[in-house]
Amino acid sequence: MSPTLSASPVGTFGSLISLAASDIVMSIILASVFWRRRSVFPTVNRVLRLVILYSMETALITSVGATAGVVMFAAIPSLPVFTAVLWILPNLILSSLFVALNARQGLRAQNVIIMSPIQRSHETEVSCISHS
Repeated sequence: MSPTLSASPVGTFGSLISLAASDIVMSIILASVFWRRRSVFPTVNRVLRLVILYSMETALITSVGATAGVVMFAAIPSLPVFTAVLWILPNLILSSLFVALNARQGLRAQNVIIMSPIQRSHETEVSCISHS
């Protein structure tokens, strides 16, 4: 597309709105799937809650960026100012991905399972039986 041709406002609005909405919808679906997978173990539930919060946070960041593009296009449709947001949006998505990947290390450090004395005695019995 040449720089002299103007973009279709319907297509531009549709793509920007679908970009913002898709992040929110995917985050809600992911949160609902994780919420249904809760366990009786509090450690697993804590990790699932943190993963849900991280996914909501990253979806919020990228959705705000896409919404800013929609607002800029609606405010000044004659100038392609909204493309500045579209240039920044992939960096926001990539930064969100790196935050999620780095958060895994913190989750692993927090996810130390402390065994109760009952579990320890059961393991001792099992190991004694298997060695004899």
